[in-house]
Amino acid sequence: MKVLLWAPSANDEVKDVAGILRSHGLEVKTIKGAFSKAHEYLRESWNSLDFVIGVAPLPLCVRWVSGLLKSKYEDPSVLCVRPDGGYVLCLCGEHFRGGKCLASLLAETLRMKYIPTSKLDLMGITPLDELCFRLRLSPSSLRLLNDYVKCQARGFKVAIKASPRMLECVKQVASKSYIFKEYSSERGVSAVICQINGLKPLALKPRKVVLGMGLCSVADKHDVSSTVGRALSVLKMPLRRLDALYVPDFRKGHPALSDLESLVPLKCLKIQGLSRRSKMRSLCEELAIKPLKHGRLLVKKIKGKHSTAALAEGIVHDRTG
Repeated sequence: MKVLLWAPSANDEVKDVAGILRSHGLEVKTIKGAFSKAHEYLRESWNSLDFVIGVAPLPLCVRWVSGLLKSKYEDPSVLCVRPDGGYVLCLCGEHFRGGKCLASLLAETLRMKYIPTSKLDLMGITPLDELCFRLRLSPSSLRLLNDYVKCQARGFKVAIKASPRMLECVKQVASKSYIFKEYSSERGVSAVICQINGLKPLALKPRKVVLGMGLCSVADKHDVSSTVGRALSVLKMPLRRLDALYVPDFRKGHPALSDLESLVPLKCLKIQGLSRRSKMRSLCEELAIKPLKHGRLLVKKIKGKHSTAALAEGIVHDRTG
């Protein structure tokens, strides 16, 4: 995921924010200096960004993105970080684009206060569009999703049907205003079906989410679980949501992976011929992206003590060994 970070002047807070983002596998471009320069760069790169962060006063951040906003489902998430005020808030893209997840992560790490700006958050309700981001669900209709979110804001309960594994993930993420119904496992239903007060059913199709991991022979369980946790923390995604965890074939049966095997399907990929020496991608990134068709890296290489991890999504075509 790509992040544009801007500050009117160079300071330690900018370095701290950039360091946190990179440590969680995000691709960060930092711009320091004049407003006009930052606004011009933002305008040119707007459609390719996932997050836009201003370490600047709130009115200046608002001016920075004004005139560029079109849709909360397509625009990047916009965050404002105020070290002197001690708060982080999301101006737009709070739920569907993951602004809330990243803002809360920054606030927690920088020991600041996260200020929610949504009525649903203040009511303690997890919106459907946030559910889509955290569980990587693609809605069949953005218009229907918008209708459902509006109904949620009025206090209506959403009924969700899903397979047992996906339903467990939904329960882990959702807080209020949901009624859960389980599909019988024999039907093998892959979609998450939502319905509210007789509205047309909304199908949320899960994307394939894969984690690639490289590890040394001396890696232990704590190191591996810590690295995986950091990879998932940007999306605040439950571990069981992963469709597969790919490791090199020569690490099959590694004792540090035993705890993960019971939660996530563990698969091995033959690295013979794998272009892992590419300047563009590391081994864990190759392991994450290689099994996917039309794959996209969500989280780039994260380094642990003796392990590395990367997260990608796409369509799986099996190349396991």
